[in-house]
Amino acid sequence: MRAPRFIYSKSPSKCCKAKALIVQSRPGGFISQNCLKCGKPAYIQVDDLPECVCDFCEHPLKVEKTDGQNYFYACGRCNRNWKIGDNVPRWDELFEYAPLAAGGQPTVFKMDGLGL
Repeated sequence: MRAPRFIYSKSPSKCCKAKALIVQSRPGGFISQNCLKCGKPAYIQVDDLPECVCDFCEHPLKVEKTDGQNYFYACGRCNRNWKIGDNVPRWDELFEYAPLAAGGQPTVFKMDGLGL
C-alpha cells in the first residue's frame, strides 16, 4: 500500500486566502484543491502546481497532460512520470461533501443522502 503525497497548491485558496491541499476529486485522475481553513474545493490550474524533483534522479519535473486530460509530473532525464491524481489523497478522506463539477458534468447536490 502506497501512502498519498500531500502536495500543496502554490496559490492560496480563493475563499479564505489559506493554504490549499491538492486532492483527487474524481476517480481517473481529476484533481482539485481544497482550502485547509474551510474545506471548500476549487478548480486547479497548471500554475497552481508546485515544482517537484524526480524521486529517482532528482531532476526537476515538468507538469504535462501525458494522457491528454490529467496532470502528470514528468522527468525529462529518466523518462518516468506519475499521475498526480493517483498519488494525492481523495477529497472525501479529508473534507466534507462540497460539489465541484468536472468539465462537462452537471453538479449533483445531495440531500438527505439521496442524489437529486
